[in-house]
Amino acid sequence: MVPNGEDLRRGRNLSVIELNGITSEPTHIYDPKHGPIFGWLALGRQWRDAFAIGARNGRAGAPTMGLFALLRLWRRHR
Repeated sequence: MVPNGEDLRRGRNLSVIELNGITSEPTHIYDPKHGPIFGWLALGRQWRDAFAIGARNGRAGAPTMGLFALLRLWRRHR
């Protein structure tokens, strides 16, 4: 939150009210004027973009995790 545009431009009086990651759902998908297909499409675009960013980061040298390592982590978590 920020009181006005000038404070935003100057980076003053800012308050973080929520911090979300890629697994967060965009709240606009729950707007009653839209049906479920609208929400599903929005989530599909979100995950398409997330996978594209991950692939690009991997090609740029960022460490990646293989399927079996992911499954081991998931199993340990459960």
